[in-house]
Amino acid sequence: MRLALIQMLASSVDQFEETAERIAKLVNQAAEECRPDLVLLPECAYPAYLLGLDEEALEQALSHTERILRMFSDLAREHEIYLAAGIVLPEPDGLLNSVILFDRRGKQIARADKSNLWHFDDNWFKPGLPARVVDTEFGKIGMMVCADGRIPELAGLLREQGARLILDPVNLSASATCSELLSNAQYEYILPARARENGLFIAACGKAGVEAGCVTNLGRSIVLSPQGEILAEASPDREEILCCDIDLEQACLPDRRTADFTELNRPTEELTIFHELQNSYRMDELNFYTVIARFPYQTEAEYLDKAEAVVQKAELMKASLIVLPELDTALRLTGAITERLSDLLGEDTRVVIAGLAEGSGELMRIARVIDNQGTQADFAAVQAGEFSSPNEVDLQAVAVWPGCRVAVVFDQAIESPELARTAMLRGADVLICFDRANDAFKLKTLKTRAVENRIFLIRSSANPEADNSLIINPDGAVISTTFIQDEHMSGGLIFTGLSKQKWIVPGTDVILGRHPGCYKV
Repeated sequence: MRLALIQMLASSVDQFEETAERIAKLVNQAAEECRPDLVLLPECAYPAYLLGLDEEALEQALSHTERILRMFSDLAREHEIYLAAGIVLPEPDGLLNSVILFDRRGKQIARADKSNLWHFDDNWFKPGLPARVVDTEFGKIGMMVCADGRIPELAGLLREQGARLILDPVNLSASATCSELLSNAQYEYILPARARENGLFIAACGKAGVEAGCVTNLGRSIVLSPQGEILAEASPDREEILCCDIDLEQACLPDRRTADFTELNRPTEELTIFHELQNSYRMDELNFYTVIARFPYQTEAEYLDKAEAVVQKAELMKASLIVLPELDTALRLTGAITERLSDLLGEDTRVVIAGLAEGSGELMRIARVIDNQGTQADFAAVQAGEFSSPNEVDLQAVAVWPGCRVAVVFDQAIESPELARTAMLRGADVLICFDRANDAFKLKTLKTRAVENRIFLIRSSANPEADNSLIINPDGAVISTTFIQDEHMSGGLIFTGLSKQKWIVPGTDVILGRHPGCYKV
């Protein structure tokens, strides 16, 4: 199918008449120049996004809503296209930020409302409910609106209903010294990760320019492949029509969800994280200087010698948490290793190590938290696509200090947004991923898991080739990394006050903004 994304220049609500005329002109132009099957308009294409400055103009603009809907219908029918339009919909108890899909005959066949409101738009919008997918001759299509892309459950719902393309009208905001430098987390890594983890296409269409002198739009409308690659991208500062051909048969919906994800639709008030956030903490209970390390070795003795050197240096650096590389599969995580490391530790220091260990009569891949008394906790491997039964392996979030809970996943499990989400809902401040694969896309996935859950993410790479270990904070920033080489150690401060503060901006909270009753699918 051929897509046409109409990236509009932002305009204020008092320009609603001009905006409506410009929309019609741009859709006509796109239909003539691109011959598209589907045209996508931005979030709040009509009348505007920032609605709180001019109540009289807003009232006048909304009085034309039915006429604008008829205009969209007429445009779709006239050009025999699918048309997805972002629009403000008035209801008796508030306004909805919605996207409506019209078919080739001009009939409304689907609607999605923004459910995860962003920042100040809750001053005028109320949250709506996510839409189901709709069948077309090209395949199933789903829709979400802007900040809904930050909620992994919403794209997951559309995937589970068979969507091969997600239409995402957006108003992505950004900040820079000039338009060429504008960027945004959703553009950089969240939406690419959404496409890849769900194995589907995403078309995100936004605005360029500054609305009402205070909302700077990103531009950069994009079409993403099921591998998270950018197939087409618009400029950061111009009104333009972006055309792109895609084949929905290339969508590769993943089949790896066999774990117990009932935590996702448990009522918010019943979640461990909800109660953790009610607790009081001293500042010194929330600060953990953390060291990550990589080093080559051939034998257990060499591993232990190098691990001992790392621990000694880390304690000089006043580290509380030390994450060592995973043991090679030829070695075993034994009690002797645990004891030797434990003997090195002070009262408030923890080491995390992973490897194969004997358990229940068989070898198991585990991660172990060690303190100066020995084993504090063991984490059994949770690996996407490798579960024997839905509840055989439970994803734990263990309190290693009063102010810090830790969870662990291995390798491709980090690709599953549901696993990381479950860890956070169970109270995890820090998610450690022991990883042997050198994947160029990995950093985008890791940043997405950190940002969408507001947690710290530690990647410990045991890849003997050129690779690195790193720490990412809840804002998606890499705060510490080893060199891309065999042997190096590095440290950074983990302040779990950040992971216990679940709003991204005022009005947008990754816990309270969820709608767990919708996620049972």
